[in-house]
Amino acid sequence: MTLISSKCFRHLLRAGVVATQVSLMAAAAQAYQLVSVGSFNTPVDVRQAPGYSSLLFVVEKPGRIMVVKNGVTLATPFLDIRELVADGGEEGLLSLAFSPDGTVLAAAGGAPELFGEVQLWDMAKAKLKHSIPVS
Repeated sequence: MTLISSKCFRHLLRAGVVATQVSLMAAAAQAYQLVSVGSFNTPVDVRQAPGYSSLLFVVEKPGRIMVVKNGVTLATPFLDIRELVADGGEEGLLSLAFSPDGTVLAAAGGAPELFGEVQLWDMAKAKLKHSIPVS
């Protein structure tokens, strides 16, 4: 039986860990492929709603949420509130989130007088349900 020193063992262990990490990174790089799905005006967020596996929702800072369906950007936005959104500096429509069941979309942004408002939208009707001022 051959014994190796603890120093040698540590080097072998590190080499094995590094080799494993490199293998995992290579596998991950092969598993994902970036595909262009459209041209957007200052995109800041992209999400998929629960229950809507064929749709992606892309947030445009000036105030639109565009829909990508099966890899194709739809001509009509899900939400267009550009006239309500201040789009300078750190202002604008900056994010969205979905309820766990995918029935409600929450979007943050608005005009200067509405800055700090979260709007809740009905996904099925694409209608504003409620506005929540944030102080």
